Amino acid sequence: MSRLENIFHHVLPDTLSKEDKPDKNTFPKIDECVSGEYAKGLKNKVYISRTNYTVNELNVHKDINITKIHKIIETWAQISEYDLKTTLFLDTETTGLTGGAGTFAFMIGLGYYIERSFVIEQYFLLDPIYESEMLTILAEFCRTFTTVVTFNGKSYDMNLLKRRYIIQSIESPFENVGQIDLLHLSRRLWKNVLPDCSLQQIEKSVLKEFREEMTDIPGSRIPQEYFEYLRFGNTTNMPSIFYHNRIDIRSMFELLYMISYLLDHSDLIDEKYNGLIDRIAQAKLFEDCGDTPQSMIIYRHILSVNPNHKTAIMNLSFLHKQMGQYSDAKVLWKKAANSGDIIACIELAKMEEHRQKNFISAMKWSKKAINCLDNKSIQFIKQYDEIIYRMRRLKRKIND
Repeated sequence: MSRLENIFHHVLPDTLSKEDKPDKNTFPKIDECVSGEYAKGLKNKVYISRTNYTVNELNVHKDINITKIHKIIETWAQISEYDLKTTLFLDTETTGLTGGAGTFAFMIGLGYYIERSFVIEQYFLLDPIYESEMLTILAEFCRTFTTVVTFNGKSYDMNLLKRRYIIQSIESPFENVGQIDLLHLSRRLWKNVLPDCSLQQIEKSVLKEFREEMTDIPGSRIPQEYFEYLRFGNTTNMPSIFYHNRIDIRSMFELLYMISYLLDHSDLIDEKYNGLIDRIAQAKLFEDCGDTPQSMIIYRHILSVNPNHKTAIMNLSFLHKQMGQYSDAKVLWKKAANSGDIIACIELAKMEEHRQKNFISAMKWSKKAINCLDNKSIQFIKQYDEIIYRMRRLKRKIND
C-alpha cells in the first residue's frame, strides 16, 4: 500500500493501465507553473504564492473607508470592533466537499491588508505527510489576527481547520477570533432576489465581475485534480486552482465593503444598485440588530415608492406597536385590513377590544377577519378557532 493510500485508509482506484500512466517527470514542477517560493526550511513540502493588489485595483466604491465596516455588520457578526489591520480573509481548497474526518486542506489562502495593499498568500501542501509543518507556520502567522472573514467558513473552513489542528496536536490560532461569514450575511440580504447565494453568483450579480472561464476551474473538480497531482505529479491544472482560490479571497474583500456600502445607503435608488437591494431584507437586518429607527426609515422609503407594499406596511406597523405608537400602527393596519390582510384585521380587533374598549368595532374587525380567512391555509383551523373565541367573548361584553 502506498503512502497516499495509507493516509486515506483505503486503496485509491486505479483507472489507468500501466501504458497510460504518465511519468511524473513529464510535468513541470509547481514552482515552474505557479509563481511563488517554498516556505522557509520546507522545500518540496509547502509552496507559497503571493499576489498583491493595490486598493485602486479592487472593486471597492470610492466613497468607502476600508478601515471601517458598517456597525450593523459588527453587531450581526457579534464582533466588538472591526480593525482591518488585524482582519484575515480565509478560504481553503480541500480533498473533499463533505468535510469528513479524512478531509484536509491542501491549499489555505489568506488575504490581509498592509500598506495600502491587499496581499493574498496561498499555502500549498505538496505532500499530505507535511500537513503538520504547514499548519505550524500558518499558526505562527495567524496569531496576530483577531477577526476572520470567510464565505461559509462557520460551517466548513473554520471547523475543518480546527479539527486538523486537533488531529495534528497543534494549538489552533482560530479559537478566540471573531468571524464574519459572508455566505450567511449574503443569504439574509439576497436570498429572495438572486437564483442562489453562491460566491460566483454574487460576483456576477452584485459585484458585476466575471471570472476568466479559460483560467478558472469548477470547485467540484478541485479535489480530483489534487489527487491527480499526488499520484502522477500532474500540475496541468494547478494554476487554475490557485486562480480559483485567489479570486474567492479577493471577492470576499470586495463583497464585505459592497455590503457595507449598501447598508450605509439603504435608501439608494441609483439604477446601478436598484435591482441588487432587497430593502425588506435590509430593514429586517437593521431591526434584528437593534436599530429600529433605521429599519423604520427603510420601510417608509419602500412605501414612498410603493404605497401598497404589504410586507412593508405590516412590518412597519409592528415596529410602531413595539414602540408604543399605536395610532400610527392603527393607520397601517386599517390600510392592510381593507386590502384583505387577516393579521391586520386581528390586530385591529385586539386593539379595539383591549385598548379602546370599543367592543362593537372589535366585533366588526373580527367578522372581517373571518371573511378574509383562506380555508386552504394550514393556519385556517387555528385562526378560525381563535377568532370565533374572540367573537363569543365580545358578544358577552356587548350584551353586558
